[in-house]
Amino acid sequence: MSNIKEVYESYGWKVVTVDSAVIDAIGFLNNDLFIKFKSKNGEDGEEYLFFEVPESEFEAFIEAELVGSYFIDEIANDYDFIKLK
Repeated sequence: MSNIKEVYESYGWKVVTVDSAVIDAIGFLNNDLFIKFKSKNGEDGEEYLFFEVPESEFEAFIEAELVGSYFIDEIANDYDFIKLK
């Protein structure tokens, strides 16, 4: 079962909105992975950029049954990142 709600391109990024309690959108461009988290208070959520992420990891991430759990198990501690916002 896919959690993908919408797929679109923005400035060359492939952006996927997902049905998740914690993640709003996932973007991918040139092995960089962008993740926008949902906010608990209605404001904009935090945004992170992860580096040197293989496209196969991005595909597995957006197809995961539980994208929040996939993030914790497979991405959070495995790639260098910066907090954008």
